Amino acid sequence: MAIHRRGAGVIVTDADFPDGLSWKDLLEEVASMPAAPPVIVVSPIPGDELRLDVLGAGAFALLAEPVDASEFVRAVDLALQQSGGGRSTACAKRRRNLPRPAFQPGLEPARNAR
Repeated sequence: MAIHRRGAGVIVTDADFPDGLSWKDLLEEVASMPAAPPVIVVSPIPGDELRLDVLGAGAFALLAEPVDASEFVRAVDLALQQSGGGRSTACAKRRRNLPRPAFQPGLEPARNAR
């Protein structure tokens, strides 16, 4: 995967890839990296079972499609803070202009997150 060739502060991925791979394959690849960035998985069907699987496998968060812009910015912001990347300038500028979302359990960092 191209992730090894380029640094990434946060990885956002769909739950299923068109070539048959999945978020599990991506998480395995990311886990092998020396400085693994947090991974946010997006799914059209984010049930409790998938949420437990995704977070249990080490992902930072699971977001439901369609993704609300303020939830997305908040998730990326939290992931950057956790990874030590701080808040990106783009996230900070967008965040000022977005309404604050209600509490979303999937946006809170996983307890076993790196």
